[in-house]
Amino acid sequence: MLEPKQAWQATLGQLQLQLNRATFDTWLKGSELLAYDEGLFTIRVRHAYAKDWLDRHLKHLITQTLSTIYGQAAQVNFVVFLPNRKHPDLPETGPLFAEPAGEAAEPTPVASEAPDPAARVVIKTGAAADLAPARPTSPAVPRPKRRVRTKRPAATDPAATPTAAAPVSASEPVAPARAVEPDYSEWDPRFNEIRRSHPGPLPPLEMPRLDRRYTFASFVTGPGNRFAWMAAQAVAESAEPKYNPLVIYGDVGLGKTHLLNAIGQACAAAGRQVIYLTAEAFTNELVAAIRAKTMDEFRARHRSAGVLLIDDFHFLAGKTSTEEEFFHTFNTIYANHGQIVVACNAQPRDIPGLDVRLRARLEGGLLADLQAPDYETRLQIVQAKSDQQGIALPVAVAEAIARHEVSNVHELEGLLTQVTARATLTKQPLTEALVAQVLQRTAIPPKRRKTNVADVLKATATYHQLSLDDLLSKRRTKEVVRARQIAMYLAREETDASLPQIGEALGGRNHSTILHGYQKIAGEIALDESLRQELNRIRQQLYHLPN
Repeated sequence: MLEPKQAWQATLGQLQLQLNRATFDTWLKGSELLAYDEGLFTIRVRHAYAKDWLDRHLKHLITQTLSTIYGQAAQVNFVVFLPNRKHPDLPETGPLFAEPAGEAAEPTPVASEAPDPAARVVIKTGAAADLAPARPTSPAVPRPKRRVRTKRPAATDPAATPTAAAPVSASEPVAPARAVEPDYSEWDPRFNEIRRSHPGPLPPLEMPRLDRRYTFASFVTGPGNRFAWMAAQAVAESAEPKYNPLVIYGDVGLGKTHLLNAIGQACAAAGRQVIYLTAEAFTNELVAAIRAKTMDEFRARHRSAGVLLIDDFHFLAGKTSTEEEFFHTFNTIYANHGQIVVACNAQPRDIPGLDVRLRARLEGGLLADLQAPDYETRLQIVQAKSDQQGIALPVAVAEAIARHEVSNVHELEGLLTQVTARATLTKQPLTEALVAQVLQRTAIPPKRRKTNVADVLKATATYHQLSLDDLLSKRRTKEVVRARQIAMYLAREETDASLPQIGEALGGRNHSTILHGYQKIAGEIALDESLRQELNRIRQQLYHLPN
């Protein structure tokens, strides 16, 4: 049986193949196993939105997939677990978002009082993780608005001074010290403030750290990414700004974050002041600075950077205040001869809602794109990943995995995880037959180069045991309407036809009808596993239609 951490990683690989890319990247990307206790997996997710959405929509699918891979019944508990690093010397255990105290302001218990073991939620990251669901019953620290106390004991009373340690005589018995618990905070965009485990000034927001795994040496190059890799290296090796700004763009999972981290580490090693953060983190820091009235500190910190690296830059589009602040940050760093590198999912001119001034600034630099890996690059990636994981992967198996066309490296890693996990769990050898079995069960077949709307309609009608005339007719029965909407979705996804062209092929329907049908199916895919399987089976038929 797999270790809990391995089981969760294998589950992520399975889910990455089952869910569409947008759903996986939005809600599950970056999740990790925080604790395990007798079948209960405590999973850390990035924010409260993800926790709530996963609990409502995907918990059953995730639990079912995890139980299958782990080989026994499993339960999943999603938490948002973000130490604020106010006390970096303390262990990462403590209450998760404890409820505020009641209205009455009371001093904290004296040091001699033993803490109630059922009064807090504790996560232990060891093998015997302890998750106590009880809510606090003892008096907690009051709300910030009631921090002014008029009836507090004298500061000389050591038992009544929770924040200052009074001198203790050597002859006096020393009361058992109460365990100090770390502070936790959670950024939740649904609320107007940061929910905190205790009152006090907001801690400084920590910038994302550079990932030491992502270096230039570990980046697998090929025809689709070599230019971006060379440009990133040139920027990192130059003591003066070069190709300023450098814009690296491409689809999800093609190496943008890898190159940003590689640039950051190389520049930091050369003694340059590096700031690396995502556009979302930049936005959150800006909002926190506005609320705390610390904009001067915020601007001084970001505008003094020697190298500014911004990931997921497209997140800023449409956020007027954030765009305005970043525009001035950009200008200041540029004027001070600092280097700016941004990564985004499209060329600046193709990012909808992006401020025209920012678009002009970015297009004035070097644009380097990342494309989907070809066969040789995929083979190198599979071999490199298997070596990193300590897996002796036969060459024939690596080639079989690499022959499957994928749109990004994450899909390739997920496929490798599926193959190795199935071999481990079922005690099968790593063979080409096993790869074919995994592909048949989980992978979406590669898109055919030449597909038209007529082929899509024919495959959809055949699968639903309807005639082509049924799809083109005005019939409004449940079965026909559902099949027609699926045809609209597949025609939009699998062909280059426009909405009016699809509508014309579907009996002269207008483009708004086609858009409605497409959006309806697209909105249900993440929640309906049977629908995803149905779409995959229709695609199988579509790709095997005679020419």
